[in-house]
Amino acid sequence: MVFVDGSCHDPRLGVIATTTGAGRSVVRQTGECNPEVRHSEHMSLPVAGDASATRRAWPVTAALTIVAILVMVFTWFSAGITMSPFFGQLASRDDYISGAMAYLTTLPVFAGMIWCGWQRGSRAGLVLIALAGVTMASVGLQLLAKIGPSFDVDRNRTPNVADAFGDLTRLNWAAVVVLVAIAVTTEWLRPRARRAPQVPAAQS
Repeated sequence: MVFVDGSCHDPRLGVIATTTGAGRSVVRQTGECNPEVRHSEHMSLPVAGDASATRRAWPVTAALTIVAILVMVFTWFSAGITMSPFFGQLASRDDYISGAMAYLTTLPVFAGMIWCGWQRGSRAGLVLIALAGVTMASVGLQLLAKIGPSFDVDRNRTPNVADAFGDLTRLNWAAVVVLVAIAVTTEWLRPRARRAPQVPAAQS
């Protein structure tokens, strides 16, 4: 709608454009905005961003899931070898504790993997790693509840802190150190990357 003074009022947009004597236009915002138009103007588009983030994160999620499966298989194999009866020998209380600690020390490994994956945009896929941690913890607690055979002198021995750093747990702790180093380095470099000056693209 155009008024006599040369102003133009668009009620759909809630904007009044007035032409001054110098030939310049002055735009004023009014309160008569159409709610549908205002919603469409301010509505963000998260779908494209989420899809792009998902495309960037799925290789990380897949890699972490594969590593988690390898950790589970290796732990099952190493602990199984320790507790398996060879030549008629039965597993002692110490063997059960060693196997249990091999399972339980995978928890910090999975926690480090979830931390690194979260930093790189993984979200829903990290649930698989969390489920792997719950499974390993359950098996480890079951092994801790077992007692040794009747001829075992320490068949009811209580686990101690040194058991958590036995031979079967060394690889797990090494993996924890590597994952924590990666995560801490990422947290340290992220603010530096944000403060880095943006180089404008060259115009053709």
